[in-house]
Amino acid sequence: MRVINHGTDHACEGDSVADAPLYARIGYSTVTTPCLDVEAETNPLEMSTALLNAAGDGSHRAGMVRLALDVADDVGYAASRSRSHWVEPDTHQQGHGSGAVGHARYAGMITVVSLVHAEWELRLVRVDRPSEQAIALRVGGWALTGEGPEVRTDERETSVCLPGLSCRVIAVDGGPCDPVIYQRAEASPLPGLTAVPAMTVAVSAGKWRAFAISLAGGEGAVAGRVPTLHSLVEDGEDVVAVVTWPSHGLVTTRCPGVVLRS
Repeated sequence: MRVINHGTDHACEGDSVADAPLYARIGYSTVTTPCLDVEAETNPLEMSTALLNAAGDGSHRAGMVRLALDVADDVGYAASRSRSHWVEPDTHQQGHGSGAVGHARYAGMITVVSLVHAEWELRLVRVDRPSEQAIALRVGGWALTGEGPEVRTDERETSVCLPGLSCRVIAVDGGPCDPVIYQRAEASPLPGLTAVPAMTVAVSAGKWRAFAISLAGGEGAVAGRVPTLHSLVEDGEDVVAVVTWPSHGLVTTRCPGVVLRS
């Protein structure tokens, strides 16, 4: 089972704290665990959408605002917006599940819409009012932990495969992208090496990007069909996506009230 999270981050709306790994990621599942090492507290990676600065620090979404949540034509959708920020944590604070407090620096407004069907999340991302320090946008997939994960990257896709479990991150909108895989030792309570497929793209203010992210079975799922994004347009304050889902066919999904206007 998996949960796509646009409703809770263990913070109050508008807070500028660090993301709590156990609460503030975009997704959680019963077959994975978030990264729980020291870096996970300060640099969100797996199941995150973050702006990067020159040091490679990822921004935090805590204090996010939920925008939409519903199911239509068997496709679930949920959306949230965050005043994303980088956090330099204060020293000598107790880790009790909430995000660390410290000096926060504004990174940009990030709107994320998740369309979900079967093993796929189609993640739509728009950045507005980015800071001059925001040099890239990183979209992270699921963290998979095990012995000798098989990792792959090509021009538009990055994937990690373990026996019986796989994750793919694919840029499906035709825009430029940089596939990457992060590997960390001792980042998880599960035994083995943790690998996280991710996609890094340039920051384009006011433009939507789209990424297909799967969590599924093993090698066969890596070679399986991918959602096709036919169009993605704004209609007033709504965003409308026309998608062919591999096991569901053509669906038009309207996610209301998610477009940030000046």
